[in-house]
Amino acid sequence: MQLPSLTLILSVVFIIYIIHSIWHLAKLFIPPTCSPDVRCINYFLHHNPQLQMVLFTCPRLRPNSDRDTELTTTIREFNYNTAFEKTITVRLTRETLNNGSLYLHLFVLPRRVSVNHWNDASQASDRVYTRVALSHYQVPSSATYQLLTGGVEKKQLKPVTHIKSSIGVNVLTGITALPLVGMPAELQPYLRTSHDGHFLPIVHFDIMKDRLRNLVEISGNSTVDIKFNYAPVSIGPLRLMLHLNLAFDSLRSVGFADKDLDEVKGIFADTNIYLLCATVFISSMHLLFDFLALKNDVSFWRSRTTLAGLSGRTVMWRAFSQLVIFMYLMDEE
Repeated sequence: MQLPSLTLILSVVFIIYIIHSIWHLAKLFIPPTCSPDVRCINYFLHHNPQLQMVLFTCPRLRPNSDRDTELTTTIREFNYNTAFEKTITVRLTRETLNNGSLYLHLFVLPRRVSVNHWNDASQASDRVYTRVALSHYQVPSSATYQLLTGGVEKKQLKPVTHIKSSIGVNVLTGITALPLVGMPAELQPYLRTSHDGHFLPIVHFDIMKDRLRNLVEISGNSTVDIKFNYAPVSIGPLRLMLHLNLAFDSLRSVGFADKDLDEVKGIFADTNIYLLCATVFISSMHLLFDFLALKNDVSFWRSRTTLAGLSGRTVMWRAFSQLVIFMYLMDEE
């Protein structure tokens, strides 16, 4: 019996690896099930509680008192099952206008709680809290454009504060419980239990909507309008966003720029996940076939001792064409 060739073995291993990678991505969209013999924890939203959403702004990452924060918006009748868009007006503090920072602090808590100050929300029971930076430092896009055309001096190229004109928020819906054994690792840091033992809603800012095109340079105005987009999210897209968030942190730590990460976000935000998986599979097969074609070309030329039956002019022309393509790619890099 003839043994399989090394090429066949490597090709099969490559195909298995690609299929395994796609399956690993697809498993993110399969919610874990609670069987009768597995201990589970119920979801707080399963009983349709009446909730409200409260937004504060503060120039500090961790507010110290009520004086540091400003109540921006209160959504008393927060329907977490319905997507909506709301324009909120944010007042810019003097610290933010002087190239300082600004953060949005978000609370989701029972509607029965009366919230007028920061301490009312931060000390309430069964609350969910998260925050996101509204400010971002970067070189003004107008200055970058003028630099390309040669019309700006280097002393003007310094980062200034920009404000995000649009932000997105998601709340996990569509599940009733999660098993304690086999709990997805990326969800564990977000699990907090209520007074009755249910795990509280998982609130997450949509990193896919956090794009560089939404950044607006701060002008002299003391207020700015921000589009606040809310949408419920199922467990699959949420787990994918959490994985991507960890991946972006790793890429940023090794020197990737915000522009590079923004392009990666565009791949996932603007492409259907099924189409993305199909693209990965087809591109991988195309890469495999290119490798096999190169291997056959090498084997063919190794076995040739003369150019009998071949056009020398055609061979030289193709070699010259490949050299031109290679030099072009080197120049683009």
